Amino acid sequence: MNSKDKNYKKYLAVRRRKEEIREAKRNLGYEKLDKPYQRGWDAYWVLRDDISKREDAEEIQAIIDHYGTTIYSKDGEFVTWLRKEKRYINHKPSIKTIEEKEYKTLYSWAQKWFEHDPTKDKYSPWHYRTLRYYKCVIPEYFLVMKKVKHWVTHHKVVDEVLEQEWAELDVLEDKLINYRHWSSFGKSGKPYKKFRNKEFRLKEKREIKKTMRTQNWDDIDLPIPKNCVLWDMY
Repeated sequence: MNSKDKNYKKYLAVRRRKEEIREAKRNLGYEKLDKPYQRGWDAYWVLRDDISKREDAEEIQAIIDHYGTTIYSKDGEFVTWLRKEKRYINHKPSIKTIEEKEYKTLYSWAQKWFEHDPTKDKYSPWHYRTLRYYKCVIPEYFLVMKKVKHWVTHHKVVDEVLEQEWAELDVLEDKLINYRHWSSFGKSGKPYKKFRNKEFRLKEKREIKKTMRTQNWDDIDLPIPKNCVLWDMY
């Protein structure tokens, strides 16, 4: 990319300003509502009444409280209709899978409720080794799903000046970039943004054509990768 191009510099300035606005919007925080309102339902695991009388009930409850998840449903049914398969599926809360590093930090009474799950192991290029994962082995019949109302108590603070500036920058950014679709290259139709100055494209195309006429393909030193020549010369 020609770093001295005026439009490219303007494009980078727009991106920097949008990052500043995004951070400012994030720091606005939330404001407490005078009157909370219900929106949907939450569900999570709790111990069955008979299981809560076990000697190790406190241990199980501690694991559920720490690693249990909460699911949300708008209508409180917690089901999804699969159109292609023509059937419903029920959604249930889960208990998180933990890494080996976290597993070793647990007390012995907590470790007995986790076991190694080879199906979750995966190689990490950052650690240069395979990371081991442990799943919770608390039987599901120990638990029952509890459904409660989901209350909205806060709302995001909105700055109209920042929102207006963000919209203006979006319009300016669209003028400085061109959208291209991977479907043109046999890929999916998901678009992506790429800044390509028209003057720079023409100069790049002339250099490629001149080089291809005067040199052998194997010895050509192009300004772009060779595997991009066929689709980038537009």
